[in-house]
Amino acid sequence: MANFIIAEKFNAIVKNLFVIPFKWTETIFLYLGSFGKRKLSSDLYSAESPNSYLKTQNLVKSQFNKANSANRVSFWKNKWNLFLLSAVLATSFMVYLPCLQYGFVNWDDPVNIYRNPDITNISDWGSFFISVKNVFSTHICGNYNPLTITTFAFEKLIYGTLWSHELEYHPDNLFALYNRGEYYKVEGRYKEALYDFNKYIALHPVDHHVFVERSVTYAQLHMYDNALQDLGEAEKLDSSHSDIYKNRSVIHARLGNYDKSHWELEKYLRLKPDDIEMWSILATLKGLK
Repeated sequence: MANFIIAEKFNAIVKNLFVIPFKWTETIFLYLGSFGKRKLSSDLYSAESPNSYLKTQNLVKSQFNKANSANRVSFWKNKWNLFLLSAVLATSFMVYLPCLQYGFVNWDDPVNIYRNPDITNISDWGSFFISVKNVFSTHICGNYNPLTITTFAFEKLIYGTLWSHELEYHPDNLFALYNRGEYYKVEGRYKEALYDFNKYIALHPVDHHVFVERSVTYAQLHMYDNALQDLGEAEKLDSSHSDIYKNRSVIHARLGNYDKSHWELEKYLRLKPDDIEMWSILATLKGLK
C-alpha cells in the first residue's frame, strides 16, 4: 500500500491529473474512512492546480457518496441479511412472549412509594425540596434510584396522591386502583379506599388480595357483615391466604363471638405457627370462651 501511494503521488506531481481509478478510491475510502479521505486528498494532490484539485475532490466525494448509498440499499436487498434480521426479531419475540401472562407485582411499592415518608409528607414546594434532598442522599431497600423516586414525589406534589394522575388518563388501570386504595387505607381515608377497591373488584373479581384489603376497610368503617362476606370470597379464591383467618378472628372478637374468633385464629396459626404474638392472643381468647 505504501508503494502504491508513493507511485500515485509521483504520477500526480508529474502528470498533474487524476489517475486513481474509481474502484480503487472507493475501496480505500471505505476502509480508511474520513481520515483516509483527507490524507489521500492532501498527499496525492498537493501538487495539483487549484481547479484540478477541486474537480478531483468533487469526483471523489461523489463516488464515495454513491458507494455509501449503494451499501445502504444493498442491505435490504440481501436475502441473507433479511433472514438474520427476521431470526433475531422472531427469537426476541418468543423469549419475551411469556411476559404477557405475568401479573403485576407489588413487593417494593410500599417501601419505595406510598409508605416512603419522603413522598407521603410532601404538601408544598418547601417539603418537596427537602424530600428531594433526602432522596438523593439515601438508599431504599439497598437500591439507589433517586430520579425515579423524585418523579413520584413530584406527582405527589402536583396531584395530591401518587396514582390520581395515572387514573386521570387510565381510569381502569388495576395497578393504580389497588395502590391508591392501599394508600387511602393507610392514611385512614377509608371511604375513598373503598371506592377504589370496589372499582377494582368490579373489573377483576378474582384477586383474593383485594377482597382481603377491602374487608379491612369495611371493618374500619364498622361494616362487619360486608367484611366477613369479603373474607368468604377471598377464601373461595385462595384458602391458603393466612390473613383471611386472622382478620376474621379480629372481626368476630369485636362482635363478641369469642368461640368463632378462637376457631379462626387456630386456622391462622396452622398456616403461621411462628407468629408468637398470635399464640398469646389465642390463649386469651380461650379464657373468654
